[in-house]
Amino acid sequence: GEFYHAVLEAFVNEVNERGMVWKRLSDEESLVILDEVLKDVIPLHHDGILLENERMKATLFLMVETLRSSVLAIVGQIRAGSFTPTKTELRFGFGEAFTPIRLILPDGREALVGGKIDRVDHAVSSGREMVRIVDYKTGGRDFDFAGVLQGLTLQLPLYLMAAAERAETRAGLYYMPISQPVVSDSVEDMEGAVADAFRLKGLTLGDAAVIRASDNLIEGKSTVLYDVKSTGEEAYSGSVCSQAELDALIRIAH
Repeated sequence: GEFYHAVLEAFVNEVNERGMVWKRLSDEESLVILDEVLKDVIPLHHDGILLENERMKATLFLMVETLRSSVLAIVGQIRAGSFTPTKTELRFGFGEAFTPIRLILPDGREALVGGKIDRVDHAVSSGREMVRIVDYKTGGRDFDFAGVLQGLTLQLPLYLMAAAERAETRAGLYYMPISQPVVSDSVEDMEGAVADAFRLKGLTLGDAAVIRASDNLIEGKSTVLYDVKSTGEEAYSGSVCSQAELDALIRIAH
């Protein structure tokens, strides 16, 4: 997992540092940039352990294939919407650029919560600033709404709380699978099936501007957001929530 995170962080940072426009980034350009950052990350990762012997090199080959698929999925999702990655491996907490989350304990004392957010995306639509957070998961994970209510899976709501500035609309919180998708040879739309495997799993603010910012051309099932579909003009169903519900979720986590 550390290797995937390091490479994806380097990839996003490289695109941003070059001043490239994410919406215009082609698959070919994306893979060239990936190859360039891999040259830097591989020899530094745990003192070059992935180059140590033939067995590790074989493992590295498979990991690179997963990263190629993942990068193409990320770029495809960005092209489909208006969000762009602005920060990676964002740390919040004591002494960090983003302040810690302050929790008031039953006895009146404070607890400071820190963490690291894999990716923060921003968009501007109709003058509204929007923010969403994405957490990479190599093992695959679904958003567990019941777990949040029970106080067991608070990671994503707390991350969104930490990442959003006061004037920004909290648009969504997601897990993104990072794995090599297994697609049957019998599937007619192979490209579409691979894209489906990488869709963002989580909760989206059920606001038309937010949905459109995530998937500009949504018709029926979203190609970007898992379990979100258009049910009519400016109406959506699935893993969407109201502003009040999202605020309540964050309050529960807090």
